[in-house]
Amino acid sequence: IDELEIPNRPEVHSTLTDREVWVDPLPDETELEDWLNAFGEVEEVARLPNAEDGVPSEKGYVLFKRHGAAKACVEMRAGNWSESERALSLQITTRTKVVKTYPESIVSAFLGRKGEDINKLRKEAGV
Repeated sequence: IDELEIPNRPEVHSTLTDREVWVDPLPDETELEDWLNAFGEVEEVARLPNAEDGVPSEKGYVLFKRHGAAKACVEMRAGNWSESERALSLQITTRTKVVKTYPESIVSAFLGRKGEDINKLRKEAGV
């Protein structure tokens, strides 16, 4: 979701559970640690592989340990809130208390009622 060009992306405010940021470009490995420390503690950095050769690219996700660090990164315009995290957070079990950014399940929206939409797409694509 985060790599898609969405010109009319709605302005959605962050919630206290938002900790993941989409960064494009990520600094190279020699500068990355210092760059991240400017915002706060990091739990994980995931660089996306290049489609051509599988080598880690300049695009990726940063999962901060705290919402405030992620918010600082976004406010400095160094990254954007991860729409993937927000959309998939709806799939977390009800045993976990999570404040959801979006009111509906994105997975349910793709699947459709009883899986009808995804099955139609699968058939059309010949998969």
